[in-house]
Amino acid sequence: MSATESELRNPNLPKRLRNARRDCGMTQETVAAQLGLARTSLVALEKGERAVRAEELVAMARLYGRPVDELLRPSAPVEDFVGQFRTSLSRSADAEELEQAIRMVERYAEDYRELERRAGVAANHQYPPAYSIDGLPATAAATEVATTERNRLCLGDGPLQGLRDVLETKLGIRVFFIALPSRIEGFFAFTPETGACIAVNANRPVERQLWTLTHELAHFLTRRLSAEITVAKAHSPGRVPAHERFAEAFAGEFLMPTSGLTRDFNAILRTRPEGVTPGALVELAGFYGVSFQALVVRLEGLGLLARGTFDMLQHEGFSVAEARRLLGLEPRERDTRVFPARYVTLAVDAYRDGRISEGAFARFLRVDRVTARDVARALGQLG
Repeated sequence: MSATESELRNPNLPKRLRNARRDCGMTQETVAAQLGLARTSLVALEKGERAVRAEELVAMARLYGRPVDELLRPSAPVEDFVGQFRTSLSRSADAEELEQAIRMVERYAEDYRELERRAGVAANHQYPPAYSIDGLPATAAATEVATTERNRLCLGDGPLQGLRDVLETKLGIRVFFIALPSRIEGFFAFTPETGACIAVNANRPVERQLWTLTHELAHFLTRRLSAEITVAKAHSPGRVPAHERFAEAFAGEFLMPTSGLTRDFNAILRTRPEGVTPGALVELAGFYGVSFQALVVRLEGLGLLARGTFDMLQHEGFSVAEARRLLGLEPRERDTRVFPARYVTLAVDAYRDGRISEGAFARFLRVDRVTARDVARALGQLG
């Protein structure tokens, strides 16, 4: 596309050019050489001290692998999204790969804002005030916050269905499922521009994905200004930070509320005078959408099973996979949808209404044009 003079004077264009270069890992010297400019000229462009020429914009867009219309967006770019994670990144063995994932989510969140702008709709943020848990034991705080939030969202006390879509619809939290380094379960960040964003490792089992999503929700509800990266088995026993103990306890209470889980466990007892069997626990774990270990440990914590039950079953060689096979329980598929449902709907509507081209539609969905057409047809938007 060709840029108009007013678009080239967009005060946000210099920042977007700087961010696009940074995201490519290119130095100002390298870019200036590629464009046939002096480095001082590129510095002036990125500071907004010199206007960008149309041919320079096209050349930089090609060099950075960005569409011209993305660089010309009138909204201000997200500032220092990655900077929120700087401390965590400095300690991570996967820092480079993780930073790329964080920048990817930053771009997804920017694209979400752009789709809302083009649709003329406001962000659907419906956040509660941050919960204060200062001075409370982790378990007590988790029970209070999880119960209050479940009641506020009218979720009852039974198993949750479609939590990702619930968070998107009822809270306006942007949830993205992406490939993350093997050690990373997920991360959470909040900025005034993007709102709350949660990334979950798309390569984890579905039960772990659900747990991670709920864990990050706990951080949002209590520490939304503190970006958080959740690492698998990150802490040694007895040295878990208080906010992590809270998040883990919150996940247990939110996914398996005390009242509902106790009721369902007692219902099993009434039909099994001989006692609850491991097979019945496998079924109960599937009912709540959590792992067998998470369920048994939760029941131990509630005093419904003896402490050490899970360890004993492990020692005896109990196989959850074999139990599921014998019970005829179908394996649950992990969530591999990169984008929230609302994001896809906004993109399809914009394409259908002619507000974005087919090429832009495909770029928003990160697919080729043939797949993009298939998505639109599958959603009933094309004849």
